[in-house]
Amino acid sequence: MGKRPKYGNRKVTFKGETFDSARERDRYIYLLEQEGRGNIMSLRRQVTYELVPEITESVEVRLKTKTKTVVKVVQRAVTYRCDFEYMRCSDGATVVEDVKICPTLIPKEYVIKEKLFRWRFGFPIRRVYSATESVEGTDDNKGNGNDKKDDKKGKESAFDPRTARARAKV
Repeated sequence: MGKRPKYGNRKVTFKGETFDSARERDRYIYLLEQEGRGNIMSLRRQVTYELVPEITESVEVRLKTKTKTVVKVVQRAVTYRCDFEYMRCSDGATVVEDVKICPTLIPKEYVIKEKLFRWRFGFPIRRVYSATESVEGTDDNKGNGNDKKDDKKGKESAFDPRTARARAKV
């Protein structure tokens, strides 16, 4: 018997393509509809991005009659594979999406890769929690689970005498 998936998802097949979860398949169906309506174009699945290139070094190997220089891979490249990539027709922006269960179940490795992606390519990965989330909108952390944290930070930094008094009493 095979290993049970970490989050309990089951692989599903649609039109000969295998998806990691039913939610990812449903998102693909929604994106196909959006592509048909002309809202997005160039929809691709499982696109791999190189976040950190591989590290190589030249090593001289002594053979019987000569010395040969060989390039050896010291560390493999760090890559990220997105669920979907497409271009929004409204503004021409490239969108990279990853379908997630909920904002609280995000592995730390994913968060690191998400930050490396934004640093390397200059735009964020869009986290999608619902199959029918709109393809329109801004990319500045929308759907990345950072919205609530940013709002909370902004509220705490603004001075409000009512909350200041309440904090002082506690």
